[in-house]
Formats: sequence, C-alpha cells, structure tokens
Amino acid sequence: MSNRVYVCPTCSNRHTTAAWTYRTRYELGIMNIDKEDIIPLTNKEEVEEINPYFFCPSCGSSNEALVIIKKSKQIYKEGKILEQMLTPLVTYGGSIIGLKSEKINRISVDYYTEQKKIDVRYKENSTTTVIEDFDNINDAVDYLLVLEAKIPLMNNNSDVTRKKGR
Repeated sequence: MSNRVYVCPTCSNRHTTAAWTYRTRYELGIMNIDKEDIIPLTNKEEVEEINPYFFCPSCGSSNEALVIIKKSKQIYKEGKILEQMLTPLVTYGGSIIGLKSEKINRISVDYYTEQKKIDVRYKENSTTTVIEDFDNINDAVDYLLVLEAKIPLMNNNSDVTRKKGR
C-alpha cells in the first residue's frame, strides 16, 4: 500500500493512506464482507468505479473517496504554486517549515502545521520587520505576489534617496 497523504475535505487534516478507514459493507448494512470488499484509497480504478466512503481519523467524518482525492490534489497544486514561487523549499517530516524567496532574500515564509497558519516576514527598512499572518495559502500567495513587486520598488527608492543625498 502506498504511503501517500490525503487531506480531509471536512477538517483539512492530512493523513497517510493507511490511516483512512474504508466504510465497509457491514457499516453500510450489507452483512457479507469479503476481503475483496476492502478498497484502499490508492486503488484508483476501483475508487473511480465504486467511489466508496472513507472515515477521517481526526474528525471521523465520512467522505466519498473522489472528494478526498480532489481536495488532496487541490492542496498539492496550491503547495506546488507556492514552491515554484519561493525556493528553496525547506521541509521537515513532510511539512513545510520555511521558505525563502529566490529573487528577494528579504522575504521569509513559515508554515506552522499545528496552528495551520502561514507567517510572511519582510524587512520594510533596516529597522522595521513586517509580519503578516494568513490562514489560507491562497491569501498568502496573493500577498507574496504583491510583495514581490513592492520590495524592489522600496529598494530602488532607497537607492535613489541615497544617491541624491551624496
């Protein structure tokens, strides 16, 4: 069985394939359970054909397999967008713990898995550090796109000011 991570559409917690519990035929009211009735979340063909329900280990909610897979793909895609924007990506135990912008070394981004929040820090000037918190990766990415355009302008303005002062 693959050790992929899937995201719960209800609580957004992530769990490995083995942690998800298949809603068995017994739980559906069908008394005869065969080994073949247990479908792993990674069995793409059977999951697409039958679309069974799986229980989240965290919140216990029951979701269709295709909904779980769709949510997981969406989260993965959002993570890839962030990864493309900010490199190198530093990971620990599969969790994003820190990122630095390739273009602007004055931006740092931290993702806290426990609090499910993203902190964006940047130096506005030599004495001021701005910290913004986000609960949603899309909001953080939008903010970073604006920030990526804003910081070079701030740097250029400060360079112009220094040149004029000489």
